[in-house]
Amino acid sequence: MVNTTRYGVPVYDPSAYPPVAVTVDLVVLTVRDGTL
Repeated sequence: MVNTTRYGVPVYDPSAYPPVAVTVDLVVLTVRDGTL
């Protein structure tokens, strides 16, 4: 049985999924006129 909110959206239950560690780092550097 899936619990839903009053709007019909399923409630997210993190314990229903296996624990996985994922880290995403994004660095954007711009060189302009010879300077960073």
